[in-house]
Amino acid sequence: MNEQELNDILGQLEKAGMKPMLCDCPVQHFDAEVHAGKPTEIGEPEKGDYMLLPRKLLGYRPVVVIHVVGDSMKEADVNDGDQVSMEVCDSFNDGDIVVAYIDGKYTIKTYFVDEKGNPWLVPRNKAYRPIRLTEDMDICFFGRVVNIIRAPQRASYRELSACVKQAQAEGPSAEERMAEVITCVAEKVQSIRQWFAVYKGMVAVKAFAAGDYEEFARMVNRLVPGHSHPADASQLRCMEKDSFRKAPVLWEKKNAPVSGKRFDDYLRLARFTMEEMAK
Repeated sequence: MNEQELNDILGQLEKAGMKPMLCDCPVQHFDAEVHAGKPTEIGEPEKGDYMLLPRKLLGYRPVVVIHVVGDSMKEADVNDGDQVSMEVCDSFNDGDIVVAYIDGKYTIKTYFVDEKGNPWLVPRNKAYRPIRLTEDMDICFFGRVVNIIRAPQRASYRELSACVKQAQAEGPSAEERMAEVITCVAEKVQSIRQWFAVYKGMVAVKAFAAGDYEEFARMVNRLVPGHSHPADASQLRCMEKDSFRKAPVLWEKKNAPVSGKRFDDYLRLARFTMEEMAK
């Protein structure tokens, strides 16, 4: 994949509202596991590979990626098996999730200072007790968690098969039916403006919102790319006049923007669309 192809993909994702961020910044990945439970002896972490993360997610301080073990932070959405990116720093605010070393043991908890000025490490699971930090403890803070990196869970074959069978039993959705009809009627469309008849047929059976020419044109051009007469929103909009403002069943040849055989072709396409959608 070249740079232009990558930029095209990112552009398409942005248009879809997905807000993609390119992972182009290497971050140190530690082989060690930090426990979201009782502080646990794990020894010194060894340096591992590098992981690429989006530059927008990283600050000016060094960032490393570490594994999480345990469930003491599950209410903060930090779960067993997750990886977190940790910003290396030595100052924190109440509510920061921190990675700490206490008396030779590592843990991940929420930092909090009570009304008397006493610092605590607080779990986000009621099954665990908060840890009050005292001067006689050997304490070292490594940094605060800035992002959670979670791999998607894989569904079982049984779960996927059940979902598909249910969809098959229910039949195609309205969107799927529209796609089928547009693909079918495309071979009958002989001019750009004839897509207006298809659009009005969709609107008449309440399969498509009235007035949304841009979305209809996008759908048509996505479903039948390379069509000799691609849909154009501006061309569709200019046909919405005279009797063509009404539903196709109310179109009148004497008061329509087209006449003769052209009118018959428009009406035939609109009716065909409506009949196919009704099947």
